[in-house]
Amino acid sequence: MSAKDSRGSISRRLPRTSSPRRRGTARLLGFENLERRIALVAPIDLQSVTGRVFADLTGDGFTAGEEVSGATVNAYRDNGDGVFNAAVDTLFRSATTGADGRYRIDGLTVGNYIVQQPAQTVAGRTLSQRVSPVIVVDATDVAGRRLRTIDSFDTAMQLIFDDTNDGVPVKSSVLAAATEVIGGERDLLVNKTSVNGRIQLSVNDVLLPGLFSFDAVQTGQGRRVISWDGIDGDAAVINDAGLGAVDLTSAGTATGLQLQIGADSSSSTVTIRLYTDDGAVGTTSRFSSGTFAIPNTGGTATMTEFIPFTGFTATGGGGVDL
Repeated sequence: MSAKDSRGSISRRLPRTSSPRRRGTARLLGFENLERRIALVAPIDLQSVTGRVFADLTGDGFTAGEEVSGATVNAYRDNGDGVFNAAVDTLFRSATTGADGRYRIDGLTVGNYIVQQPAQTVAGRTLSQRVSPVIVVDATDVAGRRLRTIDSFDTAMQLIFDDTNDGVPVKSSVLAAATEVIGGERDLLVNKTSVNGRIQLSVNDVLLPGLFSFDAVQTGQGRRVISWDGIDGDAAVINDAGLGAVDLTSAGTATGLQLQIGADSSSSTVTIRLYTDDGAVGTTSRFSSGTFAIPNTGGTATMTEFIPFTGFTATGGGGVDL
């Protein structure tokens, strides 16, 4: 190609983990149903391909100003012959480049892929078709890797319960090593709302080591919350700046949260909120929230669930800064 040809650069990014990063944020999990066992671990990054489309006007690779925004890029699953052919290969997913010319295609499963930049005219620039070499994605790639642990639940013990419907929550805050608990403190809160029974939260119980368990005794119902917002000694208040400059995306390499989870009942859910400092003391208006199903595993935490950051919905306060 001559120096005046427009072309795209296609590259592969292997999993970089993924579990929970962001600046000035805190996390809170609100649990609404009964009898679940949860171990929350770090944000992970499943297999992705990334790259940049640019017009190489100088013939020396990418130079600032050559990026092409709005270009289409396609990831195809190869049919096994190692040669790109749109007629027989299967289109997996498409992406559009951003203002910096970059694209990202997430969620690749085990298999062989080819990335195609189709011939197109974008923003007055004519791009020729370009095709990547075969990209092999194996089981290790798909699994991703852990970048940061939010809570391993395997050292600092905690137990609280509420058996009185009086509108007064029971609270507990425990200091822990930063390697076990993000921010150095874990906050628990329970508030029973039913007439009968008890609601309870426990961490690393001698009968359930390494687990966070939230339970109902004799049909007890109520509110149960676990939160990580730095060292403040108050489980009832979220400090949305309590984690300081923690980046839960790990500089963009992590794409979601991974939970090792289970329940002994069906139709269980967990509500997760990710907070960012809203700039106002005493308010927590800026967060993103998502409610996700917890599988019935007979009560054991044997199911690994990946929750992408894209699965969270921003609130009116502007949403979390990931």
